[in-house]
Amino acid sequence: MKHLFLLRHAKSSWEDPTLADHERPLSSHGETQAAAIAAGLQRRGVFVGTVYASPAVRAQQTLTELSRALPGLALKSRAHNEPALYNFEAKAIMHWLVVENPRAERITLVGHNPALKQLAQQLAPKAAAKLPTLGMLHLALPIDSWEEIENVKTGGELIDSLTPIDASYALFKHKMSSQPKRKKRLKNKKLPKRLQTMLQHHYGLVRALEPGVIAGEDPEFLHQYRVNLRRSRAVAEAVRAVIKVPKLKKALKRIKKRAQATSELRDLDVFLLDVSDTPDLPQLGVPLRQWLRDAARQRQQALCEELASEAYQDDMQRWQTLIASDAFARALNTLKPKQITRVLEERIARHDEQLAELKPDAPDEALHELRKSVKRIRYLAELMPEQYSDFLKRLKPRQKLLGDFQDCTVQLAWLDIFEREQPLPDAAKAELHAWRQTLITRQEHQREQVCQLAPLAL
Repeated sequence: MKHLFLLRHAKSSWEDPTLADHERPLSSHGETQAAAIAAGLQRRGVFVGTVYASPAVRAQQTLTELSRALPGLALKSRAHNEPALYNFEAKAIMHWLVVENPRAERITLVGHNPALKQLAQQLAPKAAAKLPTLGMLHLALPIDSWEEIENVKTGGELIDSLTPIDASYALFKHKMSSQPKRKKRLKNKKLPKRLQTMLQHHYGLVRALEPGVIAGEDPEFLHQYRVNLRRSRAVAEAVRAVIKVPKLKKALKRIKKRAQATSELRDLDVFLLDVSDTPDLPQLGVPLRQWLRDAARQRQQALCEELASEAYQDDMQRWQTLIASDAFARALNTLKPKQITRVLEERIARHDEQLAELKPDAPDEALHELRKSVKRIRYLAELMPEQYSDFLKRLKPRQKLLGDFQDCTVQLAWLDIFEREQPLPDAAKAELHAWRQTLITRQEHQREQVCQLAPLAL
């Protein structure tokens, strides 16, 4: 078995029309791409074997930028400059592999489209139809030597892939910025059309975020995926509270299930970020971070399997069909703003009751329920942002306080599990107990602040 990694060069510049094609350098966006994807490529073993690169300036500068992001690999100095890779035909690269017949089990080719994309499609039928700049495809080939590659005949397997916009939420957001913003899409729409447009907008984002969630390189993808699922559920629950919509109850259960499947992974992501920002853990930091990464990796794998499942795809398709249906639109047309206002007032009243009943020794779950209540109120108020703009500003610090409390609660629970599962030397145990006490003290202070909050009543 041989492993072939195909890596297209980063985004190049067309600013200077006097340059020949092979002289074109990277653009600033290409440099950003390299910084964003480098660690993800390394984790996928892209640079473990022999690396060959086109002599074109944009390919060589891609190696330079990747080397800068991965200084320990000496990537630029050990990569082979291969003139045959400055080519745009898959057939020519295939011929070079046969003639060159590299000894390495794993090789990486840094080159150009359409040659790389066509080569992948010839070798592995499931290879992506597109290979964007600095996109990577990992193919496993059932051959013993590279000179046999011409005999593969679509018998290869696509093992993995990665693109810059799936590795970096910032790049994903930059790409999405060319699409109409939610505010613009909702502007001047009456409530029924606003709600349907909002649900379709959130659905579109959920599906667009899935590749980044699966890649698992940037935790912000998962966070935004959860946010859009929760917003979808909150809007639909508000609708269901005031009007009857066939099939909505069952669809909401499916959406809730999909959101819940991400909870532990998101908690671990947040904890890992907090541990990284806590410098005073010389003995505890390394084993704790490794344990958290292992736990996150297990849950990431389970989530990837779920997102790839037929059941998940069916649930998402049913949801999209429902919110885009004429029957749903007709039901929404019976909805009046005052009905939403009534539901909002009921939820605020319930929140204020929960807050009034809250005692200093209340269980953590009571504050968690209060936090969920604030979120639902916020999502509901956002259906009519012009009317509730000041109210929404009041909600933001309250939601953050309750979120910080929940983070402490979850982290204390993870620390307990870690201590039970992981043997630790005395010095690391002392650090763990000291940090646990810090979290408990912080949590108690946050609890006091929550108990002192004023009612939300409009």
